[in-house]
Amino acid sequence: SGNIVLRKDINSYSIYNNDGILIKTSKKYKEVNKIMDNYILVTDTDNDLKLIDYDGNVINNILSINDKIVINWANSGFDKLESNLINIYYIDKTDSENIKNMHIIFDIKTSKKDIKELESLDDN
Repeated sequence: SGNIVLRKDINSYSIYNNDGILIKTSKKYKEVNKIMDNYILVTDTDNDLKLIDYDGNVINNILSINDKIVINWANSGFDKLESNLINIYYIDKTDSENIKNMHIIFDIKTSKKDIKELESLDDN
């Protein structure tokens, strides 16, 4: 689109045209987590991690977040080799006796979502 999307604050993002003129500011989210080409990962006020487009349309509810889920944002985002894939890496501490390293792969083109357990975070 040629527009520039920037995180306004922890809860919202703004879209500017190429001349730096503000086009719009998003609604308030719990957190704007990661801005990528054409898409944004947000934690919405319902605690769902959602993939949205720049207009705020929900593409997919990726994951329900709670205090037992810790997302590894450093490694999450667009796949380096497959531009239509988004990777989300997280730790699930729901069962304190069995902490799981998890990986979600979401395909934007097909809307297919795969969730798998990793042996360790080094697997990503």
